[in-house]
Amino acid sequence: MGLNPTRSPGQFGRIRGRGHLEEPDRLRFLSEARRVAPELVVCDSHFRPAEAPVQRQERLLNDGSRWEVYKRYFKGAELAAELGGGNVLHEGRFAVVRA
Repeated sequence: MGLNPTRSPGQFGRIRGRGHLEEPDRLRFLSEARRVAPELVVCDSHFRPAEAPVQRQERLLNDGSRWEVYKRYFKGAELAAELGGGNVLHEGRFAVVRA
């Protein structure tokens, strides 16, 4: 969907996404996702006690270049609360929430 969708309200039944978005983009994504679909499903990395919950990580891309990403780790209930409520569908390596 991206951050600037050119879609009509209610055009989709479900949106999946979110990932590595910092606060302004995350809020914009959630607003747009709710505009174009009645349901949002988010699958994000589950909290790991040995990891800082918020990080900047360097990724090595297939072409050999490097890219820095913003990364957050969640517990299911925390992710649901951030989405404004929802059902925790799975907690394991990933937290999956339907909002």
